[in-house]
Amino acid sequence: MLPRWLRILLGIKDAPTSSPSPSPSLDASSPSPSLSPSPSLSPSPSPSPELDAPTSAIKRRPRGFFALQPGSDDVLPKNSSRRVSESSLRLAAVAGLTIRIRPYWVLKNNTWDWSFVDECVALCHKVNKPYKLLPMSGDGTLPWSSPNLAYWRDFYAALGKRYAADPLCVGVHVSGGTRAGTSEELHPDPKWGPENNKNIVAAYKTFITAAATAFPNCSIWLAGSVQGQAKNYIEELITFGLQKAPGRFGYKNNALKYSPSTLNSPHNLIVVKAAKQGALMGFEMVGSSLEDRFGSTDVMDGVRQGYALASQVPYPKNDLYIDIYPPDLGELRK
Repeated sequence: MLPRWLRILLGIKDAPTSSPSPSPSLDASSPSPSLSPSPSLSPSPSPSPELDAPTSAIKRRPRGFFALQPGSDDVLPKNSSRRVSESSLRLAAVAGLTIRIRPYWVLKNNTWDWSFVDECVALCHKVNKPYKLLPMSGDGTLPWSSPNLAYWRDFYAALGKRYAADPLCVGVHVSGGTRAGTSEELHPDPKWGPENNKNIVAAYKTFITAAATAFPNCSIWLAGSVQGQAKNYIEELITFGLQKAPGRFGYKNNALKYSPSTLNSPHNLIVVKAAKQGALMGFEMVGSSLEDRFGSTDVMDGVRQGYALASQVPYPKNDLYIDIYPPDLGELRK
């Protein structure tokens, strides 16, 4: 018999028992859409032992350099050149893949369509490297609206049902509501105003809880900001995450670059502070080294900034993970 995680990934249902238990409703006011069949995936070899080396409380967590899948619609065609390629993922310095997911990519006509994510997961199994799931919610939706809360509770439950049991799934990112034009990070729209800070905090506690519940055996990641009103509540959410997912909650920022003069800027130091409190530590590059805002033409200059911040904890260099944009993957050096 195939292992349970693979049966789940392939959409194969377990045989009913004599006394099946009904599945609890995720949200009475917003029923969860049904899962659609997934494309056929071939079984792959078990992950190598070093992926689960017991160097921390949680085994299924990202370490090293992860290739960051672009989050634009042009990655959806199966043969899109914008996807992280098999050859890039096989590079010795690349530890795994971060799969970005936009809500409208996977929910179509009230039915979950996981075909894009399944294809990315199949590639990871082909090359036997782990992956993280990164939902993107930067569409300007009010985080605390009832429909938005219901959607994200259902989304994480469905996502976890499909991928949480896969041993190559090592993390999921928290998302659910941020200003238009951003990725998954908690980056509030100034138009929301300080009067809604309590609503934002309550909403993100819902999102953290949903992700941690749906993925009970791997790392949970929150990306945040200390700009604007966020500086007034980001530490409360970090504390909540550490309580909700002890030993497996991570905090990251999405703006790592080469900038020695801003190494100890507030958005970097909050990552250091969270790690000192017990959070896992990670970063996403602000962009590729081809962009002027990166500050260098060598991606390793940005990596060294991350290592310098980790040393302030101190945090083991080999436990740090960094998301790297595709143009820089071939320039990475361990």
